[in-house]
Amino acid sequence: MKINRWIFVPLVFGLPSGFYLAFVNRDSFLKNFVIGFVGGIIFGLIIQTVGELRIRKFSQNKAQVNFSIEQNRDFTFLLNYKTAFELCIYSILALKDTNIEFENEEAGIIVAKTRWNFHSFGTSITFQIQQLSENLVEVKILTHPKVRTKIVNFGESLKVIEEISQLITEKYTEIKRKNLVDKTGTSEEFQLKYITRREIDYK
Repeated sequence: MKINRWIFVPLVFGLPSGFYLAFVNRDSFLKNFVIGFVGGIIFGLIIQTVGELRIRKFSQNKAQVNFSIEQNRDFTFLLNYKTAFELCIYSILALKDTNIEFENEEAGIIVAKTRWNFHSFGTSITFQIQQLSENLVEVKILTHPKVRTKIVNFGESLKVIEEISQLITEKYTEIKRKNLVDKTGTSEEFQLKYITRREIDYK
């Protein structure tokens, strides 16, 4: 059974705070536990509220907001495999303060990480690219906090995946609109942009 986040997060802060304060001063164990517990609950509620407000700010779909610290998106592109892989690379390199940590074109895996900031210790980004047919590719994108034990990340996973989704969709639309992809593979113009972004740091 999944515990409601408005209960889970305050408890995560409340229980340790209560026990810590109680064991520090055992003369008034129960009193100190209650003080620490209530203080932790209040702090947890503040953290959860700030996180949810940030998530709502970044969410594209206001009606169905996904508050999970793990976010995922699925895309299907009418591209050959090579171009789709390069499109994913492009979307990562175009994202501010993001570095590729691992890529394997044959396996269709790309792993990237964002740098830490005031709201997060960094976000892990994973691309899974699968060829469905000669010119049809499925791309799955997953984002989650770099520190897996983190329970609140102030919407960073959502922010990152929304930015990547926008970048990859805009570039894909541009490719299709300008008819940059030929019958044999990646067009020379798109390949040039791809190589340029790899060789020069635009961030």
